[in-house]
Amino acid sequence: MLLASILLITDKRVDAVKQMRSQLASIFYPIQWAANQPVNWYNSLNQHFAEQNQLVQTNQALHAENARLKTELSQLKGINNSVDEITANERLKDLLSLPTTDAKIVHVGIEPFPTHYLLDKGSQHGVQVGQAVVTAAGLLGQITSVGNRHSELTLLNNAQNVIPVMVARTGVRSLLYGNLEDLELRYFPVSADLQKDDVLVTSGMDNVYPAGIPVATITSITPTSGTPFYKTTTAATANLTSVRSVLILESKPVVYLNEAESANVATASAVSAASAPIKTESAPAP
Repeated sequence: MLLASILLITDKRVDAVKQMRSQLASIFYPIQWAANQPVNWYNSLNQHFAEQNQLVQTNQALHAENARLKTELSQLKGINNSVDEITANERLKDLLSLPTTDAKIVHVGIEPFPTHYLLDKGSQHGVQVGQAVVTAAGLLGQITSVGNRHSELTLLNNAQNVIPVMVARTGVRSLLYGNLEDLELRYFPVSADLQKDDVLVTSGMDNVYPAGIPVATITSITPTSGTPFYKTTTAATANLTSVRSVLILESKPVVYLNEAESANVATASAVSAASAPIKTESAPAP
C-alpha cells in the first residue's frame, strides 16, 4: 500500500511538471524562434550565395566553351570555304584552254571598298602585268604591278577599269565601268534586248580580257528619259570582298581604255545593237 501511494503521488507530480514544461515551452517559443532567425537567415544567405557563385562559375565555363566551339566552327567553315574555292578553281582550270597560275591573296587594304589585293605570286612565277585574274565564279580583275615574289591585283570595281563585255544570251556588246561599290553598264542602248538576270561576259574585244569569262549579272533595268541608253544596276558574279584563292590567266597584257576610246567603243556598240534584230515574243493565238 505504501509503495502504491508513493507511485501515485510521484505520477501526479510528474504530470504537473510535464504540463508546466509544456506551458513554459509555449510561452518561450516565440522568443526562441526569434533568437534562431538570424542564424537561419545567415545559413540561408550563405547557401544562396554559394549556389549563386556556383551558377556564375558554371555560366562562365559554358560561355567559354561556347566561344571556343564558335571559334572552332568558324575555323572549320573557313577551311571548308577555302577547300571549296580551291576545288572550284581546280575544276575551272580543267575547263580553261589557257594556262593558269594558282595564287592566294596575302594582303588587303583598309578601304571600305577594297580595289587592290596583294597576291603571293610574282615575276619569278611567270606573272606579268596585264594578266586577267579569275575565280570559278567569274572575273576578279587584272595584274597591274609585279614584284619578284608578289603581284598586285586591281579589282573590277576600281574606278579606272573599263571592261568590254557582251550579253551572254544575245551577244550584244557594251562596256562595264568600275565604280567602287558596284559595276556600271553606262551605254547599253534601249533598242537592244536586255533582261533582268542576264549575265555579262567578257567580249574579248580590244585585247583586254579573254572572251567568255562571267563578269556581272543584271539586277535591274530602267529606261532613262532623254537618252538612248538604259539605266542599269549590276552585281559582280565573283565575290570581290571575301575571295582567298584565285587563278591568274596567261594571256596578253591588258591595254587600258581611256575616256575617248571608251566613248568610241560605246558608240560602236550602240550602233551595232541598234542595227541588230530585236528579239520579240509573239502573242499566243486565240
